[in-house]
Order: sequence, then structure tokens, then C-alpha cells
Amino acid sequence: AKNVYSDNAVGSPIPVISSYSDKEESLKVLAEIRRLHRKENVGYDGIALLYRTNAQSRSFEETFRKADIPYRIYGGLSFYQRKEIKDLIAYFRVVCNPDDEEAFLRVLNYPARGIGDTTKSRLVYAAREHDVSLWTVASRQAEYAVSLAKAAQTKVSAFCDMIASFRERLHEKSGYDLAIDILRETGMAAEVQSDHSPESISRQENIEELLGAIKAVENEMLEENGNEQVSLQEYVSQVSLLTDADKQDDDVPKVTLMTIHSAKGLEFDAVFVTGMEDELFPGSNARCYPKEMEEERRLFYVAVTRAKRFCYLTYAKSRYRYGKMEFCNPSIFLDEIDECYLQRDSKRYGQMNTSGPRPIPTGIFSPKEPERRQDGPVPSRFRRVVHAETQMPVRESRRTSVPDSLEVGRKIEHERFGIGKVISIEGTGENAKACVEFEMAGRKNLLLKFARYKLI
Repeated sequence: AKNVYSDNAVGSPIPVISSYSDKEESLKVLAEIRRLHRKENVGYDGIALLYRTNAQSRSFEETFRKADIPYRIYGGLSFYQRKEIKDLIAYFRVVCNPDDEEAFLRVLNYPARGIGDTTKSRLVYAAREHDVSLWTVASRQAEYAVSLAKAAQTKVSAFCDMIASFRERLHEKSGYDLAIDILRETGMAAEVQSDHSPESISRQENIEELLGAIKAVENEMLEENGNEQVSLQEYVSQVSLLTDADKQDDDVPKVTLMTIHSAKGLEFDAVFVTGMEDELFPGSNARCYPKEMEEERRLFYVAVTRAKRFCYLTYAKSRYRYGKMEFCNPSIFLDEIDECYLQRDSKRYGQMNTSGPRPIPTGIFSPKEPERRQDGPVPSRFRRVVHAETQMPVRESRRTSVPDSLEVGRKIEHERFGIGKVISIEGTGENAKACVEFEMAGRKNLLLKFARYKLI
């Protein structure tokens, strides 16, 4: 028997922070970090964000960079520095600008298509000799008399034809749909899921997160200006700054971002356990296997006990997965904590109804059917490539005019931005726009016929 005790004074209840989306979750965490730093004298290096999967770091990294909050990824790479993300974005860059030589060389033989270093060197030599781009030489080999073997010429030509095919679709398809095509037709999807290792699964999750980010940008631009199709070029221009490596001084105190597995043995003054959602933490497999559920529960214990002074549990009510916005239920682990130790924010932010069936995943890496094992069926964590037309969930109706009850000063509840107050309304009919000041997301201009909100 052990007598477990603490010499510390009784602490405050653990805040449970709900958010409308993963984007709002990152904004709320940012606001609390600033408060801790300013009012509680907690240094940035005394704060840690914990998450179940590596892919979850993206939204926090983007929010912190925009807010100029220094951070570091413990035991891993920043989201946009991970190989699979750099590879896919390099393809995006080449499709948008074939003369991008750094990106061109990165993907010329990825996935492996038999184009070796010798071929690359000869292409580079010819480009330098004629003072033209690598793309120009590779796509017009005969004109520049590139000294390549017949087989190498064929492979380089096939690569250039593939890129040219993507370029033809730049203005025909949305950025998300073209990204799906690139992932599938280049062979990246098949290469990333070539084995069932944890590393392979993590790569798939990272790619799914990037695709979700593209879809989120598309839908935000749809609501803000009615642009129903955002090109891949527009997304690449937005993400270009995020792909640069951090150049912050290593001596600057930084907020730590890490997976819960990486946090074992460490302690911080303040800990945010993020993504506390069913099927994320605990994962979907855990419901089928008691041993897996116990392991997830132990991980949750590890996460909470990393905090010395302040602990926060956060979750989002919606996330983009497989190109669709899915509504999420809070983690069952939250209900296993005695309510007397929690401080929920449901009274302030309200509760979104998340009951009912979930959308069927139809993205590039959608789950397999449940597999039969000796101890019963279980949804596999491994994923297969399926290509489908991925559309947003159908709206109940499209507004063609401003609702009579929508007026300046009225509060609304937006599907992803949360609670906001209408500042101004202009235009009529399908051109009606509202400027809304959201509590966390700031000021947004919404084209009302596309905006997803309800009056409160």
C-alpha cells in the first residue's frame, strides 16, 4: 500500500476548454498561454502542449507563428519540416511553378521512378550551360541535346508529362481536388502506406492533416468572398512562409509541443492536454480492445501528471478529416474525472449537439472495413487508397437573403469560428455580407448565403 500525497496547497479545478474547431482550440490555448505568461509569471519554457498524434501540431504551430509565440517541437520536427509534408508541398510548388528548381529536384525521383543522380547531374549541367531552368531542359531534351540514356530520357519525359497534366488542371479543379490527384497519381499515396508501421501511420495522418487544412482554407474563402474554388496556387502562396525552418535564437525560452509518449518523465509548470476527443484520444481501436483502452488511459494519466501548477484539458467540436468537417464528441476520459475537480466552460460557450451518425470518410486515406480477428472485429488503424469526389456535407439550405432577425448587435454561433457579434451588414439578396467580431477568431466578413451560422 502507498500513501499518495502532496505537500502543495489545494490547487484550482482543472479547466475543460471546449472549442468549435481545431482552429479555435489553438486560439483559446494561445490566449491562456499569454495570460499565464503575463499574470502568473510562467515562462514560455515552463509551458507544454501535449497531443496524441503528431499531426495535431499543425494548427498550434500556425497560430503561434502568426502570434509570434516562440515554440519548439520536442523529439520531432515541425509539421512543415516533416518529409512527407515537404515532399507533397514540393509537388505543389512544381505544379504551380515548374521553374522552382529546388522543388523540381526534390520530387524528380520521388517516389522512386529510376531517375538516378547521374541523370540529375546531366540535367543540371545542361541547364547551367544554356542558362535555362531544369524544367526547360527536362521537358525539351532534344532541343538542348541532353546526354541521357534512352531509358532515362523516357523516365524524365514521363515525369514532365505528368507535371504538365497537373498544370492543365490548375484552373479547372479546386486546390483540394488537385492535391488529391497529385497524391494519388504521383504514387505518393501508395508509397506512404507501403507498410503498417507506426511511422507509416503517422505519415498518413500528417498528409490527411495537410489536406484538411487546404479544405478549411477553401471553405473560409467561400464564406468570406463567395470564391467557390480556391486554386492550388492560392494555397501555396499562403503556406510558403510556414515551410521555412525556424530561425529563432536557441536561447529564447520556447513553449514545448510534443506527443504524450514523448512527455514521459518530464514536468512543466503548465500543461495543455489537447484534442480530448472520442476516436482521437482514446483512439477508435481502444473501444474494441480493453487492453488498448487501458493503455490509452495510462497515457492520459501520464499527460495530466506532467503538470506541476496548471493543467488544462481542451477539445474541439469539429475537425477536418478526409476532406470533410466531422463533428467530434468529447473524450470519455473527461467523464471519468470527478466533476468536483473540473471547471467546464459549457455555460459560457454553449454545447453543440454532436449526436447522430458521423460522415462516412471518403478521402485519400479512408479507413478499411473492420477486420476479423480471433477476439472479434476491430476497425483497422491502417488505411487504403480510395479516390472519391470529396464534397462538404450538404447544407440544409442556402440563404438568399438576410434573415429578418439578423441585425447589427445580434450574436451568432458559427460552425467553426464560434460566438460572434454582428458589427455591420451591407448588401442585399445573394450579395448580403455581415462583418462579425468573433470572441476568438477576430473580425470576419461573411457572405451570408454561404455562412454557416445560427442566431443565438
